Amino acid sequence: MQLPITMTLVAVCALILCWLKFRTIGMRTKYQASMGDADKPDLQIAIRSHGNFTENAPIAIILVGLLEFSGAPQVLVGALAAAFVVARLLHPLGMTKQPPNVPRVAGVVMTTAVFVVGAIYALYMTWL
Repeated sequence: MQLPITMTLVAVCALILCWLKFRTIGMRTKYQASMGDADKPDLQIAIRSHGNFTENAPIAIILVGLLEFSGAPQVLVGALAAAFVVARLLHPLGMTKQPPNVPRVAGVVMTTAVFVVGAIYALYMTWL
């Protein structure tokens, strides 16, 4: 069975992860900090942006994949995947902004919405 939405999500997430990883590596090189954050705020932000992505992407990919595999409406699955990608791009871009931090907050809210909507629909498909 083909899972085109999930495959697209995985591919885009891999590219985002590479961007976040290379951004962090560049700052580690700049500050000669192979471990830790060298007490540099921009390196701390890069590390947390990368870490936050790796904390959220796996569950989103699994959720979207299982919904698509289980026959959830393509529009719903596609919307969840697209919203997750937008959210995960907004979050690290917003991490560099001073409060009020609309992009970061929007990224957090959108990621949470993807999880809640996807989880509720998965439970609906499974048990109702």
